[in-house]
Amino acid sequence: MSVVLGVLLYGSETWAIKSRTMHKLEAFHNRCMRCILGITSEQQIQERITTVQLRRRFGLHCSLEGIILKRRLRWLGHVARMSEERIPKQLLFGWLPKTRPTHGPRLRWRDKVRQDLRNCQIAEGAWYQLAQERDHWRTQCQDGIQVFTTKQEKRHQERHALRHHLLTTTNSHLCQTCGRSFLSSAGYKNHRCVKQARPTALERNAFHYSCLQCQRKFRRPQDLSRHKCGLGT
Repeated sequence: MSVVLGVLLYGSETWAIKSRTMHKLEAFHNRCMRCILGITSEQQIQERITTVQLRRRFGLHCSLEGIILKRRLRWLGHVARMSEERIPKQLLFGWLPKTRPTHGPRLRWRDKVRQDLRNCQIAEGAWYQLAQERDHWRTQCQDGIQVFTTKQEKRHQERHALRHHLLTTTNSHLCQTCGRSFLSSAGYKNHRCVKQARPTALERNAFHYSCLQCQRKFRRPQDLSRHKCGLGT
């Protein structure tokens, strides 16, 4: 798994990814953990194994987002300890004399780092002084990751409890194959078990009715009843 994470997160210290991309990375990471542990997606649904429980079985203490956050903060401290002549430090603290566009600005690495500092409860005005001592900065980052992971797991538990409450108090859609419940009919229709049980376009267009006399085939019983022979199955 370390090889997979090393390839997957190569250069993640400089990423400024959005939530949609983060969800895709988390989904791939969870699929890899299920494959290594020998747990199928249907088994995870039937046994109600949460993502936090799956991560603990694998031996991880934080999510993939927490791992990327830790790498980003460690790179921030490394840049802060560079000399003033280094280009990465000049780019980090540099500012272009140009106004930003009026529409929604793009997410910058600096904005993502500020968000990471708030999530780890590190003061934005004191991080530069803390980063000058490498061991102290690593301790601060490790403590911040624990705070971030605790908040993330708490939100996950609250969301799971709310979903369980809604499923037990409202009329939910239950899959008869795997036992998974859905709050909306759209989610139930797009479920994999329902899609597999649904006839395909080739099956819907197949010839199911035939004339016993001339052996002509028809797709609908109405066409067979209007046939001149009038004999069919």
